[in-house]
Amino acid sequence: MKKLVLLSLALVFFSVNAYAAEYVFKFGHTANSTVPIYDAYEHFAKLVTEKTNGRMQVLVFPSGQLGSDMVLAESVLNGSLEAASISNSNMSPFTDIFQWTSLPCLINSPEGARKIFNGDIGKDLAKRLEETTDFKVLLFADFDGLRMPFTRNKQIRSPHDLKGLKLRSTASPVEMDCVRAYGANPTPVSWGELYTGLEQGVVEGIFQDYMWLDSAKLGEVLKNVTEVPYGVGGYVIHMVLCNKKVFATYPPEIQKALLESGQETSAFLAKQIDQTLPEIRERLIQNGLVVYTPTDQEAEEWFTEAQKVWSKYTDIAPQAFIDSVLAAQK
Repeated sequence: MKKLVLLSLALVFFSVNAYAAEYVFKFGHTANSTVPIYDAYEHFAKLVTEKTNGRMQVLVFPSGQLGSDMVLAESVLNGSLEAASISNSNMSPFTDIFQWTSLPCLINSPEGARKIFNGDIGKDLAKRLEETTDFKVLLFADFDGLRMPFTRNKQIRSPHDLKGLKLRSTASPVEMDCVRAYGANPTPVSWGELYTGLEQGVVEGIFQDYMWLDSAKLGEVLKNVTEVPYGVGGYVIHMVLCNKKVFATYPPEIQKALLESGQETSAFLAKQIDQTLPEIRERLIQNGLVVYTPTDQEAEEWFTEAQKVWSKYTDIAPQAFIDSVLAAQK
C-alpha cells in the first residue's frame, strides 16, 4: 500500500511539473541506464516534445519505477498510463500474436529482426494487435534479443550438451518446450531472483542476449556462451504500446508526431546497439566469459532440434508464416 501511495504521489508530482504542456504522456519501462534502450526512450521523449512544439510532454519512468512489464501493460489498458515498453514474452496474457518470437531459430540476427519488424510482417502484427486488443504499437524496439545458451560451468557445443541441465525459463509454454527440445529441464525463476538462483545452483544456465545479461550483472556467475548463428532460445523484442482509445483522442498532428518519433527512435536504437554490442561482448570476455563458436555441423544440429518445437505450434506459427519470416531476413 505504501508503495502505491508513493507511486501516486510521484505521478502527481511529475504531472504538476508538466503543467505547461497541453498533453502529458506518461511512459513507463523497466530498462536501467546501462543499456541503449534507456537512452532511446529518452530520445523518444525529446523528439515528441520537439515535433509537437511543446504541446505534448513525455514523462519517462524507467527502471521499473511503475512496476513490471505485466503491471505496465495493465496500466496502459486501464488508462492510468499512456504508454509502456513491453517485451514479447510478457504479452502472452493479452494476446498470442507475438508468441511465435519465442520459437527457437526463427530469427537469426538483430539485422534480421529489423527487417521483420520494420517491414510488412511488423506492420501486419501491429495491425492485428490493434484489431484484437486496445493496444496500439508506437514502435518496435530491437534490443539485440538473440538468445544464446549461457552456462555457469559447462561449455556447450551442441544441443546434446544441454541434456539434464536446469535452465531458467519463464512460465511460457513455448519457452519451456524450447528448453525441453534441447534435453534441458526448464526451471521457472523470476528475473529478480535469477542472480541468486544461479549462484546457489537452482539453475545452471539461461538463454539470453548479451545486453540483458550484462545489465543484470549475470556475467559474474555465467562464464560460458555458445554463439549459435540463430536465436536458439527465441528472440526478445520490446514494443512501445499505448492505449488505442487514448491515442484516438489526440489531434491528428499529435498522433503523427508520436508515430514519427517512434520510427526515428527505432532507427536511433539500432545504431546505438550496433555501436554498443561489441563493447559489451568484449568487456564480458575480459571479465572471464568463454565464447564457443559452433561448427557448421553443430549449428545445423541446433536448427534441426528447433524445428521439433515449430511443428508443435502450428496454431501460432503456420508453415506459411514461418517461411515468410525466414524469407524476410534474406
